[in-house]
Amino acid sequence: MNSTIVLGIASIALALVFRAQSTDLPVEALRLPSLLIWVVIALGAMMIIEEVIKLRRARRADPDTAKTALDDDEPLPPVNWPVLAVFGAASLAYVVLIPIAGYLLVTPLFLIGGIWLTKTVSLARAALIAVFMTAIIWVIFVWMLQLPVPLLPALN
Repeated sequence: MNSTIVLGIASIALALVFRAQSTDLPVEALRLPSLLIWVVIALGAMMIIEEVIKLRRARRADPDTAKTALDDDEPLPPVNWPVLAVFGAASLAYVVLIPIAGYLLVTPLFLIGGIWLTKTVSLARAALIAVFMTAIIWVIFVWMLQLPVPLLPALN
């Protein structure tokens, strides 16, 4: 089976698990997770539909190649284990440091490091993206949803 179809099914299943786990949340806190769950379900369904359409087109074009349309996945590049280990450790440090140092300090540092680690943009651009994303996340979770996020615990 095509890995895109498997990934689409898995994303829908995972979203449904999250939906079942979020039933105990208050109505106000359930809005954003519900929206994200439905977005993931829709995107997963679109992935499956796209692959089915590709398969049907391949069958119409050449019935003999329809089998390879299902298994057209190219081999994956090797995993960069050192980068994966650093990113995993940084993610763990992020979760541990949020209650201690606060969201406003830890999040930009985590984002700058993660973006810079990918080596896709300069350090200055990574900092700009991190500050912008921190502000957007703050607006959504603190200002709009009014969730108790430890912004700077040292100041409390």
